[in-house]
Amino acid sequence: MAFIDLIKQLAEDSSPLVQRAGELRVALAADPNNAESFDELISIIRLLGQQTPTADPLTADDTYSSKPPLNLVLLALSEDLASDLRAWYPLIQLAKITIDDDPAAAVHQIEVAAGREETGQALASGIKLLCEAGQPDTAMQVGLGRWLPDEHCIDVGLELIRAAMASDKIADAQSFLDVLQKRFPSDHDVLDIVEELTHKQ
Repeated sequence: MAFIDLIKQLAEDSSPLVQRAGELRVALAADPNNAESFDELISIIRLLGQQTPTADPLTADDTYSSKPPLNLVLLALSEDLASDLRAWYPLIQLAKITIDDDPAAAVHQIEVAAGREETGQALASGIKLLCEAGQPDTAMQVGLGRWLPDEHCIDVGLELIRAAMASDKIADAQSFLDVLQKRFPSDHDVLDIVEELTHKQ
């Protein structure tokens, strides 16, 4: 079912939240990677999902049960936006939803997102997501195959270092750090992670 139809099942069409959700969906059609609009829309979906319909002794149970599962709405939104070839942020959000039930699909979504985004922001987000899901080895594999140290943002290297530390691969972490120190010698985040790595050794 389409995202907009699922939204309408969560609340009355006249709800200001539903109207705002429609406005945000239009904004995301113009820029599917607008994180602020995406996150606000997610917040609205969660809020609508928490609302309980007005009790009616004859129809309350049926009305309540007709609400779609919250994750189904979030999944529909992410899939809808991810179909845009410019979209990478929705793919990362889609990976967050699927990573527990289908880790392979989540990795694929992260890889596609990284391929669509040139600065490395998507790749860094994907590496971090995999680490938070307890898959630091996979995070390293995904990151190493795509990291362009001379082009990507600093966050990719930082997340790779954290993934290596989480995997107890200290030598790898140090090699990633060496690369970052050459390009960002005075960066505060690099200096901070030097301290983290020192404590790990």
